[in-house]
Amino acid sequence: MGCLALVWAVGCGGDDGGSSDGDTTGGTTGGTSTSGTGGGTSNSTSNSTSGGTTGGSGNRAPTLDKIGSKRARLGRELAFEVMAEDPDGDRLSFSVFGELPEGAKFDKPTRRFTWTPSPSQLGQLVILTFAVSDGDLEDRETVQMTVVEGGDNSPPELLNPGDQIVRAGETLELQLEATDPDGDALQFSIDGPAPASGALDPETGLFTWTPTLDDQGASLRVLFVVSDGQAQDDALVRLVVSELELTLGEIDAQQVRLNEELRFALPIDNPAGLAVACSVVGQLPSGASFDPSSCTFAWTPTDAALVGQSVEVGFQVEADEGGEPVVLITTATIAILPPEQMNDPCTEDPFEPNDFIEDATTVTSDGFLETGLTVCEGDWDVYRVELTQGQQLDVLALFEHAQKDLDIDLYLGDAETPLLTSWSVTDNEQITLAEAPEDGTYYIEVYSLQAGQAQYDISIEIQESSACADDANEPNNSPEAATSVADGFESEAIICPDNPDLYRARLSQGQLLRTTIIFDGREGDLDLRVTSPSGMTWSSAGVRDIEEVIV
Repeated sequence: MGCLALVWAVGCGGDDGGSSDGDTTGGTTGGTSTSGTGGGTSNSTSNSTSGGTTGGSGNRAPTLDKIGSKRARLGRELAFEVMAEDPDGDRLSFSVFGELPEGAKFDKPTRRFTWTPSPSQLGQLVILTFAVSDGDLEDRETVQMTVVEGGDNSPPELLNPGDQIVRAGETLELQLEATDPDGDALQFSIDGPAPASGALDPETGLFTWTPTLDDQGASLRVLFVVSDGQAQDDALVRLVVSELELTLGEIDAQQVRLNEELRFALPIDNPAGLAVACSVVGQLPSGASFDPSSCTFAWTPTDAALVGQSVEVGFQVEADEGGEPVVLITTATIAILPPEQMNDPCTEDPFEPNDFIEDATTVTSDGFLETGLTVCEGDWDVYRVELTQGQQLDVLALFEHAQKDLDIDLYLGDAETPLLTSWSVTDNEQITLAEAPEDGTYYIEVYSLQAGQAQYDISIEIQESSACADDANEPNNSPEAATSVADGFESEAIICPDNPDLYRARLSQGQLLRTTIIFDGREGDLDLRVTSPSGMTWSSAGVRDIEEVIV
């Protein structure tokens, strides 16, 4: 279930050549989406991948660079390249959906769109959707192009990236973004002084800068400029160099077996290279040592009375930062485990063999509760659960940590990366999957990385998904029940799988309709489609947290 904010704005605009008096119905849907066309005679349907920007195999979606709306001038070529990036480095393919206007061309190998409008096309509104795909996931942008007189040049627009904060010694990479309504080639530059060692690529707009230690605390103002050769736009950006601070992190919970050595260094982050003094707060455990020069603790416990107990040791780090004394304190909690039991045979429980997903123990929808199960080093107990999207899964394993520590992982199918893990150092491990992201087979793995045998009890429960909560606009799941909206309508709404929300706006010919939905893509991907009375459709089906259609 995802939450959305819906904003409609109806205002007077240019004639789009395709609207007529009547109702235009818009809806938000998941799953299959339809890409709208400029001329209303060609539609393309594709399956959108739900659940955000990552596919089931761990693939991440490509991202289109923003294209923006364009104005095509009579007698002048409108040209631009469609650019995209893929975080996985996958090979990308580019497409355009919609009816290309006469004289326009989109060259897929070069990703270049060109169009020189003719006088007969003056006033024409063209809506095209450009898409990039890695073969599994895609990103799209719907672009509106308006044919205007070939008069004065339209200036470019430079997006202000806002203040930038960077640490001394680290490199700031700031990608400037600009659009030009005429599709002119753009050049980036800096007006006035630039920071020492700063560099701006005039073609790509990538600014890089690595401040030095002497720049700590500096606040510089840089005026970035973009030009199309005739007009320009600028953005004033403040570059702030943060102070390098000495920090002492938290020490993870430690455990050591009797008669074995535990050794760790204090987690100090000292980017400025200050002189530090490390010490112990209070008393060290019997037999433990601390090296102040390397800030390292070492201990081999030998007292059997400590088995099953935890010991706390405090540490202190002191330094001088520009004449100001700094004192940082942290504590380590150390659990003492019994010695290794060598050659301890592993007793199989009634569900063996279930070391691999092929032999996994099946858990029914009634759940699973067993006691006295065993696990040994290298012996993974695997349980199989079939879940439908939205169901809740609760797993609880109880054992004696002092005897042997157990961990739990939850996987979807044969994925290499677990959905959830429980790796504590207590007497239980617990996993709760609040909502299954999709229908499928899920595997629960119980295991230990320590030698010897341990007993455990396990409980596995499956709960049905909660019913979808209606918002104030329900029921609006069909064109007949669509919510009627007026100019400036806004609403906080809720949408669930297989439960589209439809809204109806009455327009007059020549009016402009802007529809925007904003949501959290981590809760589920939403798509937007607007349909005219004549059946023309315009869609936005990207993989970002906002979808917008302008018609």
